[in-house]
Amino acid sequence: MSFGSDDLTMGEPQRPSFHIGNHDSSRDGPLSDLQYGHLLNQGITFATTPITNGHFKARVFQIVSDHLSLLERNAEASTSTKTASRADPIVTPLVPHETGLFPSPAVSTYTAYVSPWIDLCSANPFIASISRQVLNLEVNYASFCGVRSIVIAGPGRDASADGGNQALAQYSRAVQEALTVGSSLTFLIHMPMYREPAAGQTVETLSSLQRQASGAKPAAREVDLFAAWSSWHHVRSTCKYNLRLFVGGFNTSIPDIYEYAG
Repeated sequence: MSFGSDDLTMGEPQRPSFHIGNHDSSRDGPLSDLQYGHLLNQGITFATTPITNGHFKARVFQIVSDHLSLLERNAEASTSTKTASRADPIVTPLVPHETGLFPSPAVSTYTAYVSPWIDLCSANPFIASISRQVLNLEVNYASFCGVRSIVIAGPGRDASADGGNQALAQYSRAVQEALTVGSSLTFLIHMPMYREPAAGQTVETLSSLQRQASGAKPAAREVDLFAAWSSWHHVRSTCKYNLRLFVGGFNTSIPDIYEYAG
């Protein structure tokens, strides 16, 4: 059998495809059909939608605040060795007024966004537990509604920095569990290209409810350009390179633009 010269040439390496979408962090519910159609006409591939709204956030924050206050009054800490025989609170299922996302013919075109105020990397076991409960609750509900893709905010710390090893392990296990809960969903992990120093930006998370020990501010360190990549590699390797797991990030040069590589 003879082969032509074209058959022996190596093909070009496969390159990732990029999809551009719209994300509005102030949005409290899905877009209307008219609004979504307008975005598609502008060349946007997809738009994100929150799974829950401010009512659900207020309820979860109240649960965490009340339990932390109870521990403080009893001079206890939320650890397995110092906490008395008291079960941690459980986040009950959603009620209709806590979400604007419902099953509909168009819901399969939505890209859901998990509440960014959870802290899966928290060093406080109670806050980390509540965050995992919220994650699984929202993933399960989004899957029930018929959503196909879901975005999870990336880890707040990288490995080998400020307790990042334990934090990253917690985060990876939570994502691995969410992949099992949402067995029909595609997961996008919102990771920055590299970890930039915080420039006066404060995000209210569940960890903001606990008292921070007073002390000197950490000294500024040089930005590690590969720390975010190492974190992403840890997450996907823990999840055994699941084919439903992708990385995505916001384009800071173009407001409200979200992109992911597949």
